[in-house]
Amino acid sequence: MKTTLFRGFIPAIAALSIALVPAVRADEPVAGNQATSSVDNTSHPALLDPSLATERAPEAFRVKLDTTQGDVVILVNRAWAPNGADRFYNLVRIGYFDGVVFYRAIRGFMIQGGFNGDPDVTAAWSNARISDDPVQQSNTRGMVTFAQPSMPNARTTQFFINLVDNLRLDHNYTIFGEVSAGMDVVDRVVEGQVISRARVVDE
Repeated sequence: MKTTLFRGFIPAIAALSIALVPAVRADEPVAGNQATSSVDNTSHPALLDPSLATERAPEAFRVKLDTTQGDVVILVNRAWAPNGADRFYNLVRIGYFDGVVFYRAIRGFMIQGGFNGDPDVTAAWSNARISDDPVQQSNTRGMVTFAQPSMPNARTTQFFINLVDNLRLDHNYTIFGEVSAGMDVVDRVVEGQVISRARVVDE
C-alpha cells in the first residue's frame, strides 16, 4: 500500500514544483524533481513536525554521509549561511537523510538529493521553508548548498554538492559547507545511489 501511495505522491510533488517554478533553467539544481528512499523514516517526531527541529547548529561541525559508494564528510561553517547550516544540522540530527537517494547526478555539474522516501515526511517538510542567507562563498568544486526554486526564501530539504566550479550559481545558491573528505566518492555517485546514514560526527 505504501508503495502505491508513494508512486502517486511523486508526480503530485513534481507537478506542484513545476507550477511554482515556471522559469527554472534546466542546468540549475532545482527543488522538486523526484524522490525515493530505501527506508521508512518515521522514528523521530520531528520528521512529521518540522517545528520540532529548530536547534541552533554549532559554529562548525562535520557530517558523515555513509553512501553506497563510500563515506563522504561535509564540514559545515555556520558563519557562511546560518539558516542553511541550522536546517542541515537539524535534518541530520533527526535522521531525515537516512536512506535518502541521490536522484540527480550530472557529470561536470553536481549531485543532488534530499527527498525523503516516506510521502508523509516529504509532505510535512515541503512547506518548511527557511529564509535566504546572503551569498558569501562561491559554488566551487566540493561546496555544498541547498537547491531551491527561483523564488526567495524557499529552501527546504534538497541539497547538492558541486562537482566542478559552478560560479554561475553564485547569484542565489548559498554555500553552507564543503566536502572535507571523500570527494573521490562524490565523483563516483550516480543516480539512484543511497545515503544509508547521515550523522553529526563532531560539534
